[in-house]
Amino acid sequence: MLQKADIGCTYIQIVNAVFRHQNQLLRVKDDAYRLEGRLRRACSAVKSKLSMKTGNQYRKYLAGIYDIAVYENEIVTIADLEKELKEQKLKNEEI
Repeated sequence: MLQKADIGCTYIQIVNAVFRHQNQLLRVKDDAYRLEGRLRRACSAVKSKLSMKTGNQYRKYLAGIYDIAVYENEIVTIADLEKELKEQKLKNEEI
């Protein structure tokens, strides 16, 4: 089960919200446990590194790049979306 961050949502939900805000046609599956764990550990590492930095050191650290690989099976495909759309249409017909 995915753990929720202090704000009441998972890291995957945050990533998907950022993609939506940037008008990206990309969405990460909600059950991407590997990616959730990687994001959680990366955020924890950044938080601990920033705890003693201020001013220029803080800005320089934040300017660094942190890459996280996203596997193809962790991305929502068009087939997945079509399946979800069909399920929603069936639910609407039942109502």
